[in-house]
Amino acid sequence: MADSRRWVWWGVAFAAALFVYFLHPILTPFLVAIVLAYMFDPVVDRLEKYGFSRTWGVVTVFALFTVIFMTLLLVLVPLLAKQLLKLYQLAPLVLDWLQHTAMPWVQAKFGLSDGFWQFDKIKAAITEHVGQAGDIVGVVLSKATASSLALVGFLANLVLIPVVAFYLLRDWNILLEKIRNLLPRDSEERIVSLAKECHDVLGAFVRGQLLVMLALGVIYSAGLMLVGLELGLLIGLMAGLAAIVPYMGFIIG
Repeated sequence: MADSRRWVWWGVAFAAALFVYFLHPILTPFLVAIVLAYMFDPVVDRLEKYGFSRTWGVVTVFALFTVIFMTLLLVLVPLLAKQLLKLYQLAPLVLDWLQHTAMPWVQAKFGLSDGFWQFDKIKAAITEHVGQAGDIVGVVLSKATASSLALVGFLANLVLIPVVAFYLLRDWNILLEKIRNLLPRDSEERIVSLAKECHDVLGAFVRGQLLVMLALGVIYSAGLMLVGLELGLLIGLMAGLAAIVPYMGFIIG
């Protein structure tokens, strides 16, 4: 009996995985909304302790998130576009240094063949397209508007995600209670205990990792820009994002 029940659960999990795989274009905005609601729920719970209603707590969180996101977008995007253009223009010089200085040493050290690195093809491709790098926004917009259906889908998701996230976040505790009522009574306490333990561990890991990435990104970017590095912001942000892999952020920074 226990084996048959186990196979039933495995079958349900497999069917759910297939369902998500085949319908991922439709389910993606809902999954993103669920992740956002899960991340912001502790903040709304804390606001409720300070006397906010659930709805006003959600509105406050969304307003603060929108202000912070738009501020970062307006400040960082122009700077990053300028530094990406500079990086693209410096790429042939970097490839020359790698080809004539670094790689000969590596080849002599490790016995690699001369044809292992195809720098000529890479440099030719970069040089060919370097003239287009000045209009990064124009290129992105032209690609985005090439398919009207893709553009409509993107705009629909842009509207759908915050709307779904808002209502999920407002009714998050109610949804959890409804899900709990669906659990088998003989396994309810064990499932709830395991779910709470997973929530505590996963939440602590995600929050800690995001804080570490943010702190390292700010420190690296500020430090590199203060010493006058032209690509300081770009390298600093890349190092902060790479911090999710142990030691990778330190190596890049």
